[in-house]
Amino acid sequence: MKKQILITGVSALVLIGVAPLNTQTTQGATTAATRAAANVASWIEIGRFDVVIDGQSHNSDVMKVTAGKTYQGTCTVHYYGADGRLPLDHFMLISNNPAVTVMTTGSATAPEPTAGSGTFTIPFTVTIQGATGETVVTNISAKRTDGGRMSPYSHGQTFEIIAQSEPEPEPNPEPEPNPEPEPNPEPEPNPEPEPNPEPEPNPEPEPNPEPEPNPAPKPTPAPEPQPSAKPSPNPSSDQPEPRPLPDKPSPAGQLTPQGKRPAPQHLPQTGDRVNTAASALGLLALLSGAIAFSRKRHA
Repeated sequence: MKKQILITGVSALVLIGVAPLNTQTTQGATTAATRAAANVASWIEIGRFDVVIDGQSHNSDVMKVTAGKTYQGTCTVHYYGADGRLPLDHFMLISNNPAVTVMTTGSATAPEPTAGSGTFTIPFTVTIQGATGETVVTNISAKRTDGGRMSPYSHGQTFEIIAQSEPEPEPNPEPEPNPEPEPNPEPEPNPEPEPNPEPEPNPEPEPNPEPEPNPAPKPTPAPEPQPSAKPSPNPSSDQPEPRPLPDKPSPAGQLTPQGKRPAPQHLPQTGDRVNTAASALGLLALLSGAIAFSRKRHA
């Protein structure tokens, strides 16, 4: 118990003694910073510029450039008459031609920042705009941004544009993340299949009708015999000449004077046998008609 009390007391004394020490240290650092700030040079005289662009030194010469291209460069300033420390964080370069863009890219550096004379270097970039074949002239000067003074000085530089820079390709946009796939919906249950309807019974086939009996063919009528053509009277003669009566035909079974039976006569058109008696009667009728016709004409 006594040991714990003793240790606690010693710790309290140590803390009490350390607190004033820390306060003194802070105050000393602040005083040093104030003194350092008070030692910043209020005036700097500039002697000359040494300009290096794209690794090449240029002293008011003509530099061939590509329009739109940005070149890296440095400007080493020779100074003198500094009455304090150089304000390295407060130097910048500017151009008096809007076609020439000069940008300071960092703080200046110096071998001996507190020396009254020497050099300090300012890094920068330069970009020239214009048409191909055009000549662009500018003056590059340095200035302070902390409110201190510096003698005016500028570096004259001429640029000849010999080409145009191709536009830089735009960076590919980052691909959008693939959206999370939506969960597959639960499949709907398959509906129960409808029962197959009972097939309708096939209708009984109708009986084939009995074929009608073919009608009996009509008998073909026998051809009528053609009547023999009657001889027309000759109109050229006034009186027809009497035709000699034919010899009476021999009755059937009688012999001719030569002792033979007469051969039957046939008509040349039909092939029928000639009726001799009918022919004789026809001739007599024609002859009588002709005589009567002649008498009427002379009456």
